[in-house]
Amino acid sequence: MRGPTVAERFRYRPGADGGSVVGRLEPEEIAILERVLADVEELLAPEGGEDQDPLVELTGYSPAAETPQDGALRALLPDAAEDDESAGEFRRLTEYSLRTDKIADLRAARMLIAAESLRLSLEDAETLARAFNSVAIVLAERLAIRSDEDAAAVSEIEDPQDDDEFMAVLYNFVGWIRGGLSAALIDAL
Repeated sequence: MRGPTVAERFRYRPGADGGSVVGRLEPEEIAILERVLADVEELLAPEGGEDQDPLVELTGYSPAAETPQDGALRALLPDAAEDDESAGEFRRLTEYSLRTDKIADLRAARMLIAAESLRLSLEDAETLARAFNSVAIVLAERLAIRSDEDAAAVSEIEDPQDDDEFMAVLYNFVGWIRGGLSAALIDAL
């Protein structure tokens, strides 16, 4: 019988093919991460869903794009300028493609983490890092992390007693994954 195990930090393994990034996640961790990746994907889904204007899909120009009301979505899709007119025009030109790129990363990440033992190409490791960055942005916004002190307080939570504390532990775990991926990608340079 196999004893209890834990996720293994991602690390770079050199190879003739440019190397790979390897790591391990437990089935319970995979299930939780798949759910949170799907939740962020759903948050990013363009307004209108399947009724999306085909011209928007073709050109990427979304004339109805506005600054999101949801703080987490606004953090994922921030205004590019302080001037409302410039910010609005930039959003109309870029928001659709930014959303679809982030959604593609989140979907790919769900497929990439499906196996307990992971051996990722450097490109796949970068995709996973981008996806978990989006997750971390959403969790940080939901937890109202605005300063280093806020982040430090969240990092102290180990035994969650409620939903917010569970979200804090998840934020810490996602940060640990991102840290491992980042270190492995730096080692690959």
